[in-house]
Amino acid sequence: MGIKIREVNKNIMTLEEFKKWMLKEIDDDKDGKINKDELAAAVRRHGGWFANWKAKWGVWAADSNGNGVVDDSEIILCYYGAFVLSVCDKKKKLNNMYSLLIIDILASN
Repeated sequence: MGIKIREVNKNIMTLEEFKKWMLKEIDDDKDGKINKDELAAAVRRHGGWFANWKAKWGVWAADSNGNGVVDDSEIILCYYGAFVLSVCDKKKKLNNMYSLLIIDILASN
């Protein structure tokens, strides 16, 4: 019995690809930060329901410094949250609303 090596998922974005995608898809005013209005618009563009509610709580969950927007350092945290959600059992209770929104938007593409 030998060692089994798992196949690497080719669909997982790198951190740089994720940041570029986030800013291209969600950052409408190109200031490098994502506010709740931009996130709500992205949720709507991708067919999501309750966009304002999801955006309000999504930004609140991701905004670790309390400035009302998701900036570069917080996008990095979202990447790791989205990565964990993409590889773990979706039924586990993970308290990262923003990452759940990102997974929904990614899945709709």
